[in-house]
Amino acid sequence: MKLAKYLLFLGLALSAGGQLMAQDAGEIVITSRPPGATVYLNGEYDLVANTPARLPIDVSGRYKARVTRPGYETWKGELTFVPGSANEIDIRLKMKTRFRAALRSSLIPGWGQIYYGNSQRGTILMSAAIISAASIIYADRIYGDRSRDYSVALANFSAASSIEDKNRLKIILDASQRDAYDAETNRNMTIAIGAAAWALNVLDALVFFPESDIFYPTVTSLGDGLSVTFSAGF
Repeated sequence: MKLAKYLLFLGLALSAGGQLMAQDAGEIVITSRPPGATVYLNGEYDLVANTPARLPIDVSGRYKARVTRPGYETWKGELTFVPGSANEIDIRLKMKTRFRAALRSSLIPGWGQIYYGNSQRGTILMSAAIISAASIIYADRIYGDRSRDYSVALANFSAASSIEDKNRLKIILDASQRDAYDAETNRNMTIAIGAAAWALNVLDALVFFPESDIFYPTVTSLGDGLSVTFSAGF
């Protein structure tokens, strides 16, 4: 009976001298640099394996692949396995860095925080940025309206011919000028707050980036024994 989905988890994989070689026809060997990554394959079957891994089944066709490891960027791609032939796949992962996080946050607030794994903080910062942008747009619109009101009041005052009309329109002109000045001040303050929040968001991505001196253990089998290695990024 053919299974619709076949879930395979390989925590340990056979190796020789730390390297896996695909020697048998139809065998698939997946390695990564650094080792200890989790591979998700989605195609005819749904497969999950830890690198370095040898899949002891004949898998063929196209599979969507996703490779993850703590502290490294997720690798995504499409893999094609040829039936009856050995398939050796080596995937190199890029280490996450605080500078990449800061660059992302400088483009989209909160993106850097989501990038390094703090989705909650990233979502909060991204929402705050949206609110800040909306506030700036609203404040600028109010300033535009008040500025136009002042221009109209100034034009009416200049066109007045009698002293009575000028005195009456001068009151309106002064009030319009105060309103325009207040609207401009509010707009500038809103822009300054938004710029400060953006700068703090970038600084947050730099300062609170997870420490890179965390060691991640990788366990592989070597003949009759086990080998435990550690990797760290700086």
